[in-house]
Amino acid sequence: MAESRDAWQRAGRPRGTQHGAYRQYKEDKANFRRVMRQCADRYMAEHDNKLEHDSVHDTVSFWKTVHSRKHGSEANLGDGIQFNGTTYRSREDIVDQWAKYITNLYTPSNLHDFDAEWEHYVKQEADETFRGLSPDQDVTVSPALVVECIKTLSKGKA
Repeated sequence: MAESRDAWQRAGRPRGTQHGAYRQYKEDKANFRRVMRQCADRYMAEHDNKLEHDSVHDTVSFWKTVHSRKHGSEANLGDGIQFNGTTYRSREDIVDQWAKYITNLYTPSNLHDFDAEWEHYVKQEADETFRGLSPDQDVTVSPALVVECIKTLSKGKA
């Protein structure tokens, strides 16, 4: 692409499809961008497959990746939580979106070791958990209680 851009510039930067240098530069630029998009899509697909695989087989690696992405974010949690590009701020909407996320977490995938029985179990548990769930506006959880509960966990963190 750089060579065709140089040739286009040497030709005086002509505009219009009647100029061969312009046409060649635009074709090369479009091909370059297409290849870049394909590479980015391939990279993201590989990354997503690795995360999906690690979520089942290597939870330590999975959580390291999740935390590294989380800590790199400058997002303000008070602004709400984004699910599929939409920001949700109300408690009910956030609970609803987490329910959908957890339900979709074990949808059939193209991995050869996908466990359909586990999917069925998770769907039943998620349905039972979220059935009739409504947040109580009067309940508050103190930070001290959260710290105390975290200390009882096996690795001392949530």
